[in-house]
Parts: sequence; C-alpha cells; structure tokens
Amino acid sequence: GSPAVEWIIAVFMMLFGINFTLYFYLLRKEVKPVLKNEELRVYLGIVVLATLGITFTVLPQFPNFHDAIRASFFQTTAIISTTGFMTADFDVWPIIAKTIIICLMIIGGCAGSTGGGFKVSRVIMLVKDAIRDIKVAIHPRKVAVVRMDGKPVQENVIISLGGFLFLYVLMELSGALLLSLDHIGMGEAFTAALTCISNVGPGMGAVGPTQNFSLLSPFSK
Repeated sequence: GSPAVEWIIAVFMMLFGINFTLYFYLLRKEVKPVLKNEELRVYLGIVVLATLGITFTVLPQFPNFHDAIRASFFQTTAIISTTGFMTADFDVWPIIAKTIIICLMIIGGCAGSTGGGFKVSRVIMLVKDAIRDIKVAIHPRKVAVVRMDGKPVQENVIISLGGFLFLYVLMELSGALLLSLDHIGMGEAFTAALTCISNVGPGMGAVGPTQNFSLLSPFSK
C-alpha cells in the first residue's frame, strides 16, 4: 500500500488502543482528565520507545530511515492495539526487535479500549506495587500507598491484580506446553499461545506474520 495510507492506518490503530472514556471527555470538551491520565501517557510512551527501538535495530534491512520507521510504527501499533495487521515480516528482524514485539503482545492496549493483552493500567499498578514492596523492605515502618492518577488504589484491587497475573502466566505456560506436543519450536509454541491469549493475531516462526495456524493439529487448534 501507499506510505500515506500505512501512516493513517497505524495512527488510527494506536488511537483505538486508548481508553474510550477519554474520547467521551474530549467530546464534552473536558481536556484536563485526558491530560492527567497516567495510563494514556505510559501507553503513548511505550509506542514511541518501541517504535524507535525497533527502527534502529531494523534500519540495515530497509533502504532508508523513513521506510524503517514507518514499518516499525505500523507493526508496533498493530501489535499493542492487538489489531494484528502486518505490512512487514518481523520474523526476519533482529532478536531485539522481536523481543520488543513479544513485550507489546503481553502489554496490549489501555483498559476500556478495543485492545486485548494484559492492559497498560494493570502493568503500571503492578510495577508501582513492586516498587512499594522494595521501599517497605528497606524501610519497614514506611507507609506507602499505590496511586493511579493521583488517587490511592485499594489493596483488594492490588491483590486481585496479582491473582490475574498468576492466571495469565499459568494459561500462557499451559498453552505453550500443550502446543509443544505438536513438535513445533519453543518460540513458536510460546508466541502461538501468547497471541491467542492476548488476542493479537500473528505469532513468530511457523505461526508468524507470513504464516498461519493451519499447520497445527486439530488438538492444538
């Protein structure tokens, strides 16, 4: 397709990974809650960092910087928004670029968006909880509260997040283990299970962007 069309599709895929409540605020001309939204800032930050990280690792495979950044941005937004469209075969990209893509598969879009994955807000809260645990371990008398958008997060929410993470990891590992019975590679089994749990689309290798799931046995499907 034309470069302009690719850029437009990529931007809209990124927009659909944002919490739809923020669009409601914008329709009501309430800009403050949008600008103060922590999840939005982190989500956009991840998109920018992932795009730049992939661009500089795949640059030798493209004729110029513009083509490299366009392909990187398109693949980044397609994966993090779990839209699953592809314009490049990221299977032939360097390991670091593929690792970034796997991280994006896990993270997914924002809560309240059309995106799948673990969700950015959950990642933020788990990271903050881990930082809090380290602070409390160093200073046992310190009272630390996990905050989101400046508001304290209830402890039962943090506990349920831990349970959700455990289930997510358990399902991923169980799926990869069952798929490995089909005599496919470890990376393929892992990403095939991951792309289904996160509802992304393509995996890596035999289930990569230029392939499909047809080679898998009925049991695996």
